[in-house]
Amino acid sequence: MYNEKGLRIISLKRTAITITFRCTLKCKLCGVEIPFYNVPPHLSYNDFERIIDRYFQIVDYIDEFEISGGEALMHEDLSKIIEKSMQYKHKFNQLLIFTNGTIIPKTNVWDTLKKHRSKCHFFISDYGHISSKVEELAHLLAENGITYRVKKYYGSDLHCGGWVDFGNFSPTTYDYKKCYYLSSDYCIQIRSGEIHMCGRSYRAMEIGAIEKNKNEYIDLLNDTSNILDLKKKLISMINLKELSVCKLCNGLCKDSPRFTPAEQLE
Repeated sequence: MYNEKGLRIISLKRTAITITFRCTLKCKLCGVEIPFYNVPPHLSYNDFERIIDRYFQIVDYIDEFEISGGEALMHEDLSKIIEKSMQYKHKFNQLLIFTNGTIIPKTNVWDTLKKHRSKCHFFISDYGHISSKVEELAHLLAENGITYRVKKYYGSDLHCGGWVDFGNFSPTTYDYKKCYYLSSDYCIQIRSGEIHMCGRSYRAMEIGAIEKNKNEYIDLLNDTSNILDLKKKLISMINLKELSVCKLCNGLCKDSPRFTPAEQLE
């Protein structure tokens, strides 16, 4: 399908933007590798504006637009970030905010959430005793008419059976073709202004485990290509059956071994 300007319409299931790599926890199997940053990247509000404006020129609609971290509630401009996102509320179904249940939002964030409560939804990861604010946060969300879901990651009956170990970017023989990130645009990632098909691809390029393959990412802060070319490039990325990082990753698969979530490093 094409829009009124003759440009290909791109409609996606999910996109997640990491607004900060700062976090209140230091999890052993962190999928974002937060504990291994000496200085965790932290997206400025000005860069967020540039990124989202550019992204929604390329993408026409997203079912779920995610704001995550790190710990998203640590961002000092979260209220402004939500407000800016709502400029594109006609382009997404829900704005999802992910948190680890250790922080209560500030007053200005609550004001913004209440203003846009029909579009906002919280995902709270509950890691037991270390997620000390879960009950308080859930109560406040319910009290303010904001929908939420608590994902249980402690004791028995863990959400998704627990966490997976993606590995340390060493060669693997695991069947990456079963990975969710290669199926049905599972969740496109925007990290440090770059669009990637999965977070492992971003991290591998960041640390030099693989070369930066220009066919596997789009730099929203620096790529001056026209929108038609960027649409074509994103469609090509979505259709990739393998990424350069795949043979260095265990993948996120239905049959991946599961491990205890949120084990803390010292």
